[in-house]
Amino acid sequence: MKPLIALTLLAAAAVASAQTPAGSASPAVVPAAKAAKPPRAPKPAAAPNPALVEAKLANGKTVHYDCAKKGNATKTACKK
Repeated sequence: MKPLIALTLLAAAAVASAQTPAGSASPAVVPAAKAAKPPRAPKPAAAPNPALVEAKLANGKTVHYDCAKKGNATKTACKK
């Protein structure tokens, strides 16, 4: 029985190869090129915050406080 299966498979392969022309098994699918995105416009500069103050600490570092916030209202820099 095994030789019969082998002959059937060989015959099926021969028929399949005879039906497809050589070199054109299936057309290659080429993806379309993506369109380039236009460059983004630069963001406009933020409006200056009048409640923002700059203070220098004892260790020499500079910090910025937003005096409009409740916790910063008590800072020395915001009381000026």
